[in-house]
Amino acid sequence: FVSPESEDGTLSPVCYWRMCYMRQNHLHNNWRQWHCVEGEIKPDGGIEGTLYSHVSNDFLITFNSQVATLWDIRKSPVRLGNPFCSLFDVEGDICCDIDENTFVVVQRYAVAVYNFDSVHEEIWRLKYFFLVGDVETHPPCEAHEFVGGGA
Repeated sequence: FVSPESEDGTLSPVCYWRMCYMRQNHLHNNWRQWHCVEGEIKPDGGIEGTLYSHVSNDFLITFNSQVATLWDIRKSPVRLGNPFCSLFDVEGDICCDIDENTFVVVQRYAVAVYNFDSVHEEIWRLKYFFLVGDVETHPPCEAHEFVGGGA
């Protein structure tokens, strides 16, 4: 993306936030029209067909069954570790989102919220979870009741 600049300098410069908006819009349009560079990640251990979610431009999370694996994708993909295990099998419908040191995993019947101080932390803490259709959130200490078949 090239910053628009006038040759004669008579126009006022574009403000920072306007430039951010223009850059984001440009990237979104390229992505929507498939004008992008794709790279294939070949994880060790022969894991194929895994679900994945971008943590940022530099990091990626892949899911295989209940295990989440964090990858550094700045250059050649490097496996950083397994920051958490999902409460339930990650099969079928899943959606993930990240915002300010919080990673949310939305599954067909459960939502789990993980918290971390740095993406590089070895273990991301389960902040709370709730079941879809349930009226209350549950603290991490109650997870074994739902996973182990206690409820």
